[in-house]
Amino acid sequence: MGRDMRDWIAQLEEAQELHTVKRAVDPRTEMGALLYQLRDKELFFQNLTGYPGWRALGRAPANPRHAALAFGTTLEQLVPRVAELVGKTVRLEDFLS
Repeated sequence: MGRDMRDWIAQLEEAQELHTVKRAVDPRTEMGALLYQLRDKELFFQNLTGYPGWRALGRAPANPRHAALAFGTTLEQLVPRVAELVGKTVRLEDFLS
């Protein structure tokens, strides 16, 4: 499993599951329409109108293939992997040491 969102974005790109949108997109009026049109891939918006320097990853995850990438497993093992992770107790102390 990747360490953060940047790792996951790189995994999606490598798996050809990501489309990067470089032109300006208004997140209030255009982003939703573009996400609706492309339901099978992630959209990575690089230029948000009114939000200089901001980027956005739309529909994360868009489908079970993307979730499997995020959890570092195969599509067939996705449900058992998520069940395993949900069953673990997360303690703050584990992250502070």
